[in-house]
Amino acid sequence: MIRDQELADLCRTIGRDAGLSVTVGGKRSYIAADANHINIAAMPMTPQGRILAVGLVWHESAHKLYTDFSLGGPGQGLLGSLANIIEDARVDRDFIAQRPGSRYDTELLDDFYAAKGSMTPANEAQALCAFVMGQARAQLTSISSFDADMQKGREMLSAAFGEELVRQAQVICAEFPHLPKARAGTHAAKELARRLHDLFVQAAQKPKPPASPPKDSSHPSPEQPGAQAKPQPKGRPTRNGTPADLSSPEKRKAHLLRQAAETCMGDRAQAILQELDQLAGKQTGTERPFVPELPLIDRAQPFSPVDEALALQATAGLRARLYGLLQAMKNLPVTHGCSGKRLDERRLHRLSLDDPRIFRRRQPRVDVHTAVCLLLDASGSMNRPHRGQSYIELASLCAYALHRALRGLPGVAVWSAEFSKAHSQRFGRDVEVREICGWQEKPSPALFGRRGLSNTPVCSGLWAARAELLARPEPRRIVLLLTDGVPSDTPGAVADTSLRLHKDGIEVAAIGIKEASVQRHWKNHRVIGDPSQLAQAMFHILTTLLTSRRQRAA
Repeated sequence: MIRDQELADLCRTIGRDAGLSVTVGGKRSYIAADANHINIAAMPMTPQGRILAVGLVWHESAHKLYTDFSLGGPGQGLLGSLANIIEDARVDRDFIAQRPGSRYDTELLDDFYAAKGSMTPANEAQALCAFVMGQARAQLTSISSFDADMQKGREMLSAAFGEELVRQAQVICAEFPHLPKARAGTHAAKELARRLHDLFVQAAQKPKPPASPPKDSSHPSPEQPGAQAKPQPKGRPTRNGTPADLSSPEKRKAHLLRQAAETCMGDRAQAILQELDQLAGKQTGTERPFVPELPLIDRAQPFSPVDEALALQATAGLRARLYGLLQAMKNLPVTHGCSGKRLDERRLHRLSLDDPRIFRRRQPRVDVHTAVCLLLDASGSMNRPHRGQSYIELASLCAYALHRALRGLPGVAVWSAEFSKAHSQRFGRDVEVREICGWQEKPSPALFGRRGLSNTPVCSGLWAARAELLARPEPRRIVLLLTDGVPSDTPGAVADTSLRLHKDGIEVAAIGIKEASVQRHWKNHRVIGDPSQLAQAMFHILTTLLTSRRQRAA
């Protein structure tokens, strides 16, 4: 089974490549109105869920890259369904050509919906959709999952309108391989959909062609003497279960045109979203809190830069002390052996005691690299003053100093972010986590100039840190969280989220500024009564984590 963090990282990587933001969380999957953001409902990552989620991100990435949205939507009814089917196949063709690895997931998704019977036709309008779907997928993507549905659609069209309509539809479908690539092909795809739609409407206005004679003429026809005519139904069942009255050409025409207006088939994105919501809804109350989420991460906008002189002074001291501690942990105590190149003269007398271990050995430990996430509480309460500075100014200064100190240590990578809800101009919606300084980014005083905003969404900060850490190659992963208030998350959510991070091998440490709630959620914690003690507390708790983990790893 695919691990959930692999899916989240894969979806995020695919989306980033196409300029598409992807989040995982909540109870509902959706695509934003501007088509720039996808949310996948939180759910256990089953094989079916992986097929649907990855297929959705691939598919919407293809649309974002190769569909011309300035031409408007596909339309309604049969015309919109045909336009969706043709455009979906066209953009999948272009996406697979640029990214061949996506073909595997696209074919899995086609196989899933073919087995589900989502394109199996139940009336004449759906028969045309099934026929076009099979033709488009086979000719443009070389995927034949819908061949059975295409054949059934052909038979239904032939029985309802005759072989002439099937032949004309085949001629139009033969133009699929010549559809232009990239966004220039959207208009051409809509034009082919319009021609197929017009073909159906024109056929609906004509009388039903006579049925072809049976192949076996040995059986008497209803017109022959002695033959008993079988009762014929008046028409196909309608949506309410009663048969449609097709006794006259006018009623048949009205029935077929109603089908064309009401048909909604082939919208792949909406079908996937519904399937994902159904999977998310099957979770039990005990499963849901432990399902990982991937919140939206924005870029923090600087406000006022921190005092660089004070930060550099603190950074130098922090780096020197941390480096000295880590270097002291690197080498094992001196041992002695029976062979070697370094003779310990002080142990020569041991030879008379039948102890041949007179050669000195010192083996270095296997250095375990570490990734650290610094999470800064940017809630409104952090604007409280303290000796001429606010809590957030002191915390930002300490975070900047610690980020610089850790970044200068060999084998240590660091990422800093803040958590609090605020409107994002980039995404056009509220975002609860914002990156302050990335993994490979050089920290600067301007980046760490923060201010207090609104609430305290601790869970969103932890889920964001988890996603960042699990994407890192370092085997040791640490989250250092700084807060001054009670989490605004639902009761028990912080404990459940922290437990999930612990199961993933991520250690969480927290510092509470005049806030004792950190004692309930994390074993590694420290509560300070004076914000001026923050720098010392951060150094102490992080030093304890780094050195203790190295001792246990050895």
